[in-house]
Amino acid sequence: SSFGSFGTLNGFAENPKITINCGGFRFETYKSTLNLLSESRLANMNPTNCDYDPVKNEYFFDRDPISFLAILNYYRTGKLHAPSSVCGNQFYEELNYWGIGERSIQPCCWTAYSTKRDCDEILKKVIDGFEDGEG
Repeated sequence: SSFGSFGTLNGFAENPKITINCGGFRFETYKSTLNLLSESRLANMNPTNCDYDPVKNEYFFDRDPISFLAILNYYRTGKLHAPSSVCGNQFYEELNYWGIGERSIQPCCWTAYSTKRDCDEILKKVIDGFEDGEG
């Protein structure tokens, strides 16, 4: 079977560059880059995935493109930096979706990221307390 410029079903060997459309933003990278994290969602993509659009020759994910850029850069550089413009809990959810552990976040970003996550947890407990009449 042929899958556009991907060549055969087995292989990205003929054209290892792939396009990922994340939330309407297109990103290009190499399959070999994505294979660096073998257990992740991106490493396990192939043209038979339901996310693949053979007409556009791209994968589509209805996810946050800002978080995705940070995640894709993690594949490229081996260093995961949390975007400062993204809520800690939202970034945590994106990491889970893509199959990446939050422990990979670099020390330079960890304090800001974990503070956002901790604040959200504290706020949730406070709100739950008020709703339970403990206020």
